[in-house]
Amino acid sequence: MEGDKSIWHKLFRKKDIRHYNKNAFIFAFFLFVAFIFWYITSLGKEVKGEFHFTSGFVNIPKGKAIADEIPLKMTLELKGQGYSLLKYKFYGNDNHLEVDLAKITYRRLPDSKPARYYILTTSLIQNLKKQMGNSFEIIAVKPDTIFLISSKEQ
Repeated sequence: MEGDKSIWHKLFRKKDIRHYNKNAFIFAFFLFVAFIFWYITSLGKEVKGEFHFTSGFVNIPKGKAIADEIPLKMTLELKGQGYSLLKYKFYGNDNHLEVDLAKITYRRLPDSKPARYYILTTSLIQNLKKQMGNSFEIIAVKPDTIFLISSKEQ
């Protein structure tokens, strides 16, 4: 039994434990450095991501109003270089987009009283791209439809 204690004592001396802690710290440091290099390398590749924006609507046509369920937020799926998406995420233009309803074509829902209209948000992509710049591509816009309601009977 006395020999067993001395073996355990030799294995777990304070000096040895400090040595293991030092090695663990060095390993963790270089693992972190490797992660940073991997992350920087991956930012150079083309990536996709979803970004959330608040939306404002201007130039609402006379006789029409925005329906109650209008989205105040839009989600855009963007594709581009990782650097440009990361830059836009942190330094973007306050993540607010304006939609000019005078420049958009909208369609009427059949047999709706009062008259209801809708806009497919895919038709907004060019307008939104002008506001955001050309460093990435807009793949999708959510919600896919925005509804308007006529304030007068047609």
